[in-house]
Amino acid sequence: MNMKMLIRISLLLFVVTGFAGCSEEFNGQFPVNKATPSQVTVLPDGVTNFAGGATITYQLPDETDLLYVKAVYQLPDGSMREEKASAFSNSVTLRGFGRSTVAYVKLITVDRSRNESQPVEVEIHPEDSPIYGIFESLDVNEGWGGFTLQWNNPLKENIVVSVMRLNDENVYENIETFYSAATSVYQPVRGLDPIPADFGIFVRDTYQNYTDTLKLNMKPWFEMILDRSKFIPIQLSSKFTISVYGTSNLTVLWDGIVTNNGPNGIYYINAGAYNPYFAINLGVKAKLSRFRYWSRTDYYFRLHSAKEIQIYGTNDPLVGNNPESDNSEWILLNPEIFVSVRPSGLDTSVPATGEDYDYALDGEEWEFPWDAPPIQWLRFQQLSTWTGTMAMTCNEIRFWGEPQSE
Repeated sequence: MNMKMLIRISLLLFVVTGFAGCSEEFNGQFPVNKATPSQVTVLPDGVTNFAGGATITYQLPDETDLLYVKAVYQLPDGSMREEKASAFSNSVTLRGFGRSTVAYVKLITVDRSRNESQPVEVEIHPEDSPIYGIFESLDVNEGWGGFTLQWNNPLKENIVVSVMRLNDENVYENIETFYSAATSVYQPVRGLDPIPADFGIFVRDTYQNYTDTLKLNMKPWFEMILDRSKFIPIQLSSKFTISVYGTSNLTVLWDGIVTNNGPNGIYYINAGAYNPYFAINLGVKAKLSRFRYWSRTDYYFRLHSAKEIQIYGTNDPLVGNNPESDNSEWILLNPEIFVSVRPSGLDTSVPATGEDYDYALDGEEWEFPWDAPPIQWLRFQQLSTWTGTMAMTCNEIRFWGEPQSE
């Protein structure tokens, strides 16, 4: 082997060794000292307690390389938690407490060399978690096909409401779980047999704090979804015209497809004198319990989506089959107007959020009053839309109730 070849091999080994060395380099800042940083100073009024937690305000030490302040504390269940606040903040917020308690927090400053200060111990007094107030506000009532839950959550806490039923083995099993941060909730539990049963309901938060269990014996009211194959569409009133973006085939409202857009749904236009409506012969006389409504998918809570709805009924075929009959000839089934509610509460200029979309895609639902009479012909009238138009769009509608035997 000549000298030139030896030199080339040596250079190659040097380059390979150099690259291997680079791959092991530390990615980040090397510690520059081992000096213990100074502590934070908590002022006498530096603790603000609130429901389920507390905020501690402090004065930062004069440290040029301060990285963050960490708070270390223990929850009532024994688990340890740690919260960090940057060097640009003078407070840290702690959450996760259940019942009102006394807790002790250690505040520790950490510098860029990962040196930690001696801890400063702070006493906090978190108030009861919001779940207990939510639990106290629970209102449970027997209803169609199950029962209904209502609760208030003024602090918009992320909560979980669990519904259980006592089974034949005398053990509570979960039948429904609801996740919500809404301030006011009306939530039905459906699909239950009309026989007495024992139920349990409790509330928990995302920190695994639980309320007691509310135990009730209830008997759901009988209902069934009405057979859509029996529905007969009534001719459209001459008061309205059909948009080129809609269809005159009213049966699309019960075809089982809830994501129709444009020509696959109805789209009625009116000059402004009458609120749009359509009518259906249900094919059976029934005491209605509730209905579910789906708007046009690409315009949830906007444009011609219904904001206020009224439902009329009749058992008179001369009235029911006459598209020009006046509302005064019909029976108003909901004296209180059915009002659409957008979960996000945002303005109509803003498209549906994920929360809005999921809610609307599931169908917005309303219950009929208990004393509403059984009817066979139904008129669905839109009183207003989300943007104040006089047109109507609708994709799907379903009805539940108790068919009457003649």
